[in-house]
Amino acid sequence: MINLVLLGPPASGKGTQAKTLMQRFGLAHLSAGQLLRDEIGKQTPLGLSVKDAVDNGRLVPDDLVIQLIACRIQEPDCRNGVLFDGFPRTIYQAQALDALLAGQGTPLSLVIELLADEAVLTARMQQRIGDALAQGLPPRKDDNLQTLQQRLQIYRNETLPVVPYYQRQSIHEAVNAVAAPDVVAGSIDTALRAHGLAPAHPAAAQTMSPAIIKPAPKPEEPKP
Repeated sequence: MINLVLLGPPASGKGTQAKTLMQRFGLAHLSAGQLLRDEIGKQTPLGLSVKDAVDNGRLVPDDLVIQLIACRIQEPDCRNGVLFDGFPRTIYQAQALDALLAGQGTPLSLVIELLADEAVLTARMQQRIGDALAQGLPPRKDDNLQTLQQRLQIYRNETLPVVPYYQRQSIHEAVNAVAAPDVVAGSIDTALRAHGLAPAHPAAAQTMSPAIIKPAPKPEEPKP
């Protein structure tokens, strides 16, 4: 069983990379943000209590998010492994996740952190909003530049301290997320293999990070 955490600021491409990892490893995708939006959409008591925080880019209380995750990982599709996306977002959540997985005897395998400059993230958010409008769809309520700036500040203050927590466990790898999605996927693949993690089935794409591409051999000199 493989359990992965995908860390990264908003608009860093977590959703795109999550899809690739799910397909390669057969993992259940646990997006804390999507779980919360589902609760809001169903108008459950929990959803109603966190709607304002989610819409305005604020952190939802740790205990509520942990409660959602604890219930979700008990479902049958999580038996082969889980990809945690957007969770944990605080040290407290990271410690709680370790405790939950230890109780199941399935600790985290690797934490992948996506790195991107905030100027790039802002441009991506503008593109995301533009794409939705071009399709005649309203952007998500939390897809706006003001909310993005609030979420980036929260990420810096609350989530980045999680990185040293995992570095001390030697299960953290940082990946440049500014490159094209297939190049980012290749860098993630390299990080996974460095920790002895390989998919059960061959990857559909074999694109690798430029940093590990080997130069082509020089042609042999003609024999006299």
